[in-house]
Amino acid sequence: MKKRKTNRQEKRRRERRSDRILTAVVFVGIILLCIAIGVMVYILRKSPFENEQKKKTNTEVSIEIKAERIDKSKLEKLVKETEEIDKKYYTEKSVKNLEKCVDEAEECLDKKARQKELEKSYRNIVEAIQNLEKKEKKTT
Repeated sequence: MKKRKTNRQEKRRRERRSDRILTAVVFVGIILLCIAIGVMVYILRKSPFENEQKKKTNTEVSIEIKAERIDKSKLEKLVKETEEIDKKYYTEKSVKNLEKCVDEAEECLDKKARQKELEKSYRNIVEAIQNLEKKEKKTT
């Protein structure tokens, strides 16, 4: 009779232990799932403009891009800022590229452009500013 009780008690202990282990595994699984969902939400919310990008020129014009919606006023402001850049310090090729991008942006501003077109023009100008190449100094 004692053996039956001890067998039953041992069986109950094993069941409780396995229940605790199962509960712990489920708890850890839920935590890992929450972390994975959080990471996915963070990645999906990330925008190509999220990181601040800056480019300073000789005239100390700085362009900052943040994760925000681009509208006509912001594009107009960027076009005005590019006019402040002293282009004599940069190669002709890179300046022509910048001027081409500015011309395209001005066309976008003149017509009723879609949001994607505004953002593309904005990005193109910023890239052109970042890609401005300084002229090599002439040594005598």
